[in-house]
Amino acid sequence: MSRNNDIEEIKKWIIPDRTAIVRILKKVGLDDTTVKHSVLVADISLKIADEAERHGYTVDRRVVEAGALLHDIGLAKVCDHASPEHSVIGADIIRKIGLPNHVAMCAEVHEFHGAVTFNEAFELQYPIYPLRQSYAPTTIEEKIVTIADLFIFVLIEGPHEYGFEKLDPWKDFRRSIEATAYPYCRDVYKKKLNIDVEKNHPIVRRAYDINADMVPMVKAEFFS
Repeated sequence: MSRNNDIEEIKKWIIPDRTAIVRILKKVGLDDTTVKHSVLVADISLKIADEAERHGYTVDRRVVEAGALLHDIGLAKVCDHASPEHSVIGADIIRKIGLPNHVAMCAEVHEFHGAVTFNEAFELQYPIYPLRQSYAPTTIEEKIVTIADLFIFVLIEGPHEYGFEKLDPWKDFRRSIEATAYPYCRDVYKKKLNIDVEKNHPIVRRAYDINADMVPMVKAEFFS
């Protein structure tokens, strides 16, 4: 094992507990609404982690919880919530405060449901370099945080905060992605590049492909 990997393993021993992480979120200036969202993402993520373990996955629950709590920390440093670069800014903050890369990656890859490529990150002016070839989640922990954030948006925040149609993602996951990922994608591209994007934008198609295999691990009772 390399020295860098040794350091990452040691860092995993000292991941702060939930109370300490919430204090970090407030210290950096994250608003109360986003803190509550982050706690909800953590709660749902841990339930998905239990289900993933029943499906045979080995899950680091401490990374899941910390990654979920911290996934939106970058929003404290951007002008508004339609700023996709908050994902990489957040990951940079997480690394700088000394937490494991496994936790930082949960923040780095969650934006647009993990469907951003190198070219799109360049277009959208991601400020942290070098850019990755892909920002898709790869580890089970990253996938759990991404799908938890996605389902919360589809089921709760999209309909309540943005007036999106309330859909059943278990019956039609593709339509749910299109109804939520597309408006956000459209608005961000309009704001950043002043261009109109079509409903079948590659980000939207990719968001479905990337997350579809995780749907069986998300249960409706997690949200009751």
